[in-house]
Amino acid sequence: MLSERDRPDGERRPIPRAAWSFVAPGDGAAATEITLDGGFKPGRIYELTYTARDPMVMAAGMAGIRDLMSYLRNNPPRGSTGAAGEHHLLRSRCRAARSTIVLMLAFPFRAHGQVV
Repeated sequence: MLSERDRPDGERRPIPRAAWSFVAPGDGAAATEITLDGGFKPGRIYELTYTARDPMVMAAGMAGIRDLMSYLRNNPPRGSTGAAGEHHLLRSRCRAARSTIVLMLAFPFRAHGQVV
């Protein structure tokens, strides 16, 4: 569904499906652009809403690392010298995992009232 509005908090007005279409790329790839009969009007906000087909799951491993660190921070293993809530260090040879850890330290999210 394609809709338009005048302001970010404005009411969405649906545009009839017959008035717009996907632009087919020349190389046979999936369409990533749309065209609108009469053209798009400057200053208007257009929003395309659709249901994805065969979506790929991405970054589940990074979310797992984040959740593991959160669990270990709040539930230290038996015999651990650190107390709950203290800083813990996780080392990895994987660049993506290191980036995730840096993001966790820079932007601590909250889940169930606790810093993740």
